Amino acid sequence: MSSEPAKPGVSRPEGGGASATDSDVPDGRSAETAAPKGGRATKMAEGLHERREHHQQRSKPQRAATVTFGFIVTAAGIVMTGPVPGPGAFVIPIGLAILALEFDWAERLLHRALAYADRVGDQASDLSTRAKVAIAVVVVVALAAFIAAAIAYDIPVLPV
Repeated sequence: MSSEPAKPGVSRPEGGGASATDSDVPDGRSAETAAPKGGRATKMAEGLHERREHHQQRSKPQRAATVTFGFIVTAAGIVMTGPVPGPGAFVIPIGLAILALEFDWAERLLHRALAYADRVGDQASDLSTRAKVAIAVVVVVALAAFIAAAIAYDIPVLPV
């Protein structure tokens, strides 16, 4: 065994060689917690680490502006998922990516969101053709019902 003291986040097998949990991330987190498993999500996480290193060299006012903008974008995404209709599910990860340049907690949330998005995408692609057609029919019928109600009850669809 190695005579080196154990480091947090690093585990070595009996042979003393590297293992999958060795820290290869500059801030000491294990590779398993640093980036989600999956194609696009992993590539995005690697790019985030490069941008984070560059971001750490910026001045304090620039970093404060980035944090403020990240909170605004994230808050807008949260509002879009609740009382105001909009693409909140897509805006929240963008805000988290901005905040992840500065905060570890935002990076962890972003990785969880990306891993969830990958799982949902995999599940959607695994659906049978019959299920995909059924979902498409339901969406078309719901859209047609909305349009019919808007016409029949004179509901203003666009604010004019």
